[in-house]
Amino acid sequence: VGSALPMRGAQKLVAVAGAATAVFLLLHFAPKNEALQSGVLQTRAMRPVMGVRPMHATACRERVSRSVAPMAGHLNDVETLRHAIQAASVAGVGLSATGLASGMAEGDEKEVGLARVGPNTLIQTVGALKDKYGEQKAAKLLSQAGFGYLASDLPGEMVPEMNFHNLVKGLKPLIGDEQLSEILFNAGSGTAQYLLRVRIPGFFQEFVKILPKKPALQILLFAIGKAGAWTFRGSGEYFTEDSKDGNIDIHVNVIYPSLPLVSNFYRGVFDYLIHTLVDPELPVVPEVSVQDRMIDAKFVCKLS
Repeated sequence: VGSALPMRGAQKLVAVAGAATAVFLLLHFAPKNEALQSGVLQTRAMRPVMGVRPMHATACRERVSRSVAPMAGHLNDVETLRHAIQAASVAGVGLSATGLASGMAEGDEKEVGLARVGPNTLIQTVGALKDKYGEQKAAKLLSQAGFGYLASDLPGEMVPEMNFHNLVKGLKPLIGDEQLSEILFNAGSGTAQYLLRVRIPGFFQEFVKILPKKPALQILLFAIGKAGAWTFRGSGEYFTEDSKDGNIDIHVNVIYPSLPLVSNFYRGVFDYLIHTLVDPELPVVPEVSVQDRMIDAKFVCKLS
C-alpha cells in the first residue's frame, strides 16, 4: 500500500504516525504494575501454527542438577538475597514468585540475575509447554526442571531474569534443542499477541499498518525500545541499527548465562509483531552469536 502513495501523502502519514507514537510513549513509557493485570496475563492467547521454523543452536554442555526445589521465604537483606541468587544459579533453578522475588530492592533492577523481566516470559513458556505436551506431562517436566510451582502458580508481576533463563536451561536436557526451540518461539509469539491485545493501543496499530514498510518498521521498533524493551531485556540491552545494504537489524543482548537458543523467544516476539503490523511477507532472519559469554540475538529485517 505504502509504495503506491504519493511522496507528500507518505510524509504526512509518517508525521501523523510520529504524533501517534509520541502519545503511545506518553501513555506507556512508565512501567506498569503487572499484578493489576494478572487475570489478563494468565489468559493465554491461542497460538496459531507459525510458518517459520524456529532456530536450533548447536549443542551446549550444561551441568544437569535439577533435584533442588525452588527456594521460598522472604529475605530482609539484599546481600543474603544475592547469595541465594548465586546458589540458585549454580543449581539451575529460580526464585519463587511468592518468595525471594518479593525481597528484591530498588536499584537491583539492572544487576545480572536480579534484573526483572515481564511475567509473560514464564507464563507463555509454560503455556506453550502445556499446549505441546498436555497439562500432566508439562507439570512433570516443570518439576524435573526445578520449577514445579509454575504448573499451578503463574506470576502476576515482573520476575528475576534468572527464573526464565534457568527454566530454559532446565528444560534442555529433558526435551532437547529442537523441541525447546519450538516451545520458546511459540512463547514469544504468545507474548506478542498479549502485547497487541493489552499493551499496544489499537489506534497506533492501525497507523503503523498504513505506513510504507520502512517507516512502519522504524516507528514500531522505536516504540518497542522506548516503551516495551524493559519487559524483556533484563540486564542486557536492546537496540536497532540500519545496515549498509538498506536492512534494519534488531539486537537483543543477553548477559545472564543462558543458551543461544533462548533467542527463539525474542524471535517469536518480533516475528509476530512485524508480520502483523508491518508486512506479513517481510523476512526476519536470525543471526545469533556468542561474544565473551554475551549472547547477541540479532534479527535482520530484509527490506531490500
